[in-house]
Amino acid sequence: MTRRYTFLRYIVILLAVAMLGVVGAALACGPAASPPQQDATAPTMTTTPAGASSAATATPTPQPTDAPPTRNPKLGSVLNAVVIKREKQDTAQSGVSGQSAPTEQLISVSIDLIGEDVDQITRFLKDHGGSISMILLDPNGSYIEGEVPVTVLSRLSQQPGVLTVTAAGQTYPNLSDQLNDLLAEYEAGFLSAEEAAARAPQYDGQKISVHFQIQCAQLEGIKAFSSTNGNFLLPEQIDAACTNGTDTDHIYTAVPIPVLASLSSQPGVVHVWLIHGSKPMSMFLAPTITPGARIHGALPWRQAGYTGEAVRVGIIDYGFHKDRLPVTVKALCFTSPD
Repeated sequence: MTRRYTFLRYIVILLAVAMLGVVGAALACGPAASPPQQDATAPTMTTTPAGASSAATATPTPQPTDAPPTRNPKLGSVLNAVVIKREKQDTAQSGVSGQSAPTEQLISVSIDLIGEDVDQITRFLKDHGGSISMILLDPNGSYIEGEVPVTVLSRLSQQPGVLTVTAAGQTYPNLSDQLNDLLAEYEAGFLSAEEAAARAPQYDGQKISVHFQIQCAQLEGIKAFSSTNGNFLLPEQIDAACTNGTDTDHIYTAVPIPVLASLSSQPGVVHVWLIHGSKPMSMFLAPTITPGARIHGALPWRQAGYTGEAVRVGIIDYGFHKDRLPVTVKALCFTSPD
């Protein structure tokens, strides 16, 4: 019995010694080291393995996008286009050292006002380099015509009492008012070429149906312009143009929106109008100088070889201008029943 207790006592002593050794080792080594905390203000550095591209882990920097132009609701389409063009010019030249500012441009405008109080607007125009050519006073709304610097148009539209400011003259004098408005919307960036064309009565993609008057002496130059701008004039339209002996002729065709401005400034182009009506667009893409042949059902006769050549035609009318008739037409005037 005594021997058993002695053995157990040795076991307890050995366990105690072992426990003391573990505790002593822990105290000698000190507390367990915790991972270092990163200073929030310290710069960080990432390493890229050899052979790997650093661009793969780089966060792409968002690129600024061009915001769409902002339309001023009190300015007409043409004036909106003029203002945006000027802003783009100023922005482009501001980043070029030594580049002088664009020269100030005056533009003719019509200003619609509330009531008869025009004194503030007239002072504003005179103080900002503008001029007045006409004032119409009316209790229901007054009207001013004059010239205004382009850089002042936006501020003018914000003056108390101003309802609208529109262009008194057109940017492209040889285009109709409606074509000027369509082109202004397109050039200002409010509409794409397709969207601008879709506002015309007849359109196909970027093309719209137009009717323009030309001077026959300049026909060759107009042909060359067509050939370098998508051949909007078809061969038979060109062949039939200016064959009636007159100084001018009229052509019905389809022209792309981006070509309109250049077309209107071509020598020999007198004026360009938008075509209205319910006729299909294909009519103005057909090889004929005017839609008359198709309207009157003449195309099957032409295809059968009947062109009307050498046929004498008589027309009875109550009056016409002799200077507008071909030289081959003989005009007779009957003043009595006999």
